[in-house]
Amino acid sequence: MSRGRLKPNDYKCIQDNFIFLKKELEARHLIDFLFQHGVISLEEKEHIGIKENKDARNDLLLTLILNAGPGDAFNYFLLSLEDRYRHVLTKLKGHSYSVQQQFHQEKNVLLEKLGHSHSLLQQFQQEKNVLLNKLDNLTSQLQISQGEVEKLEHEKDQVCDSCKQKIEKKKAKLCVMATRTATEKALALHSYADYQVTKLIVIGGFWEKDAGGITQMFDYVYQHGYAGAWSWDLMSNGDSQRAAIAHIKDYTHKGQISIVLQ
Repeated sequence: MSRGRLKPNDYKCIQDNFIFLKKELEARHLIDFLFQHGVISLEEKEHIGIKENKDARNDLLLTLILNAGPGDAFNYFLLSLEDRYRHVLTKLKGHSYSVQQQFHQEKNVLLEKLGHSHSLLQQFQQEKNVLLNKLDNLTSQLQISQGEVEKLEHEKDQVCDSCKQKIEKKKAKLCVMATRTATEKALALHSYADYQVTKLIVIGGFWEKDAGGITQMFDYVYQHGYAGAWSWDLMSNGDSQRAAIAHIKDYTHKGQISIVLQ
């Protein structure tokens, strides 16, 4: 019954020398000793002994030893060779030593690689930490920048609101040259209707025949709501303008128009 393989080095020693052992040994010389030390069972011993062919006996014994478990089976096998098979024992010990040396060399190589891998892992961890710190710093800077942007946006909105308020509060002083026809006067006023005009200065040389046109101009302005908060300064350069003023004085009592005669 198999108890598992020998230890790796012991297994390799027998496996590498299997043909040599099969040729040099005689299983019947070894089975009593191996049975006494529990390497093989009584049934296995008897099974080996009844085989008539040497190669068959050796083949079975070596197979049983290979699967005798990771205990002391290999050492007992070597002890069984001391009396009759010194040359075999010497070869196996030399091979075993060589295998052990090779194993230690491979072990050292692996340990060296492991140490190098560990060093690389530490280096990677350090670089990772550096990158994480940079990422944290960038994130903090980004948050600060976003805060500054929001602050600037807020300030911009405040400035825009302030500008809008100033623009709304800004008063335009509109100066229109008085023309000879009521239509021209009305068009001149209408072109400035989008402005918040607080004062209209009418300049020009009026003749008495223009009085009707000026009256129509005031009618147009008042009817279209342009005169809601205006004060009117009528620049007079003679008595002819006074006649025109007389025609529009009736607007003043409505609180919409004030006329300053200069």
